[in-house]
Amino acid sequence: MTQPAQLKAEDDSGRPVGRWACWWLRADPWPVLLLTMALMFGYFWVYRSPSVAMVGLSYYYDFCLGSFLFCLLAAGRGVQAAVRNSYEARLGVQSDVYRSPRRFWPWFLAITAGTYIMICAEFPMHISFLLSRPALDAMADKAISDPPNAHLLADRWAGLYRIHGVEVIGNTVVLYLGKDKGNYGFARVPNAADGLIFNMPGLEDNPHYHEDFPKDDGHKDPEGKRIMGDWFVMYSSYWRVKVGWS
Repeated sequence: MTQPAQLKAEDDSGRPVGRWACWWLRADPWPVLLLTMALMFGYFWVYRSPSVAMVGLSYYYDFCLGSFLFCLLAAGRGVQAAVRNSYEARLGVQSDVYRSPRRFWPWFLAITAGTYIMICAEFPMHISFLLSRPALDAMADKAISDPPNAHLLADRWAGLYRIHGVEVIGNTVVLYLGKDKGNYGFARVPNAADGLIFNMPGLEDNPHYHEDFPKDDGHKDPEGKRIMGDWFVMYSSYWRVKVGWS
């Protein structure tokens, strides 16, 4: 049994089928899947930073935006299939002659679900920190060896993070990720016993209190959560939990 359309690239009347028409008839899902993968890696890059991963509102906004973008990609696949069906009907070719054997929906759903799980579990920040830890440790070692000049280490990359500020507080080294030296960054706190720390005046008896940590002075409300070893991710305790309009 022969398949003339497949071997000679002709329609049912014997006319040649052009390369562009063949591309649409094939409807390979990989272009849309590659865009889906690019979107997933884009979210990975954005959520590697505590300034996004540790902000409660980011998850709500990006869930809505991400859902729209993923639906847009799914609609793109629908358009691709509709054009393919139109070419098949117009040229009178068999539906299984040109079509790509690759499947789209299982891969698409897996990438979409994987993106949501990855973000909710804070994998981008944890994986990025793990990859960047040698560089962060090296910068912290330089800072602690010469505290008065620690600020000179700012505006450098340490692994996947651009450090905008460096501060030494006792034995703690704070690497700020915000340009305004705000609440976000990483702090190496070698003698912290608890997994959650802060420095709020008046709460010295609190088990989470740690004096070698940036103070909550009313304008900043830094809090530290252990991410690995003696390293803490530093973030705003207010914006971490804020999800409403108050």
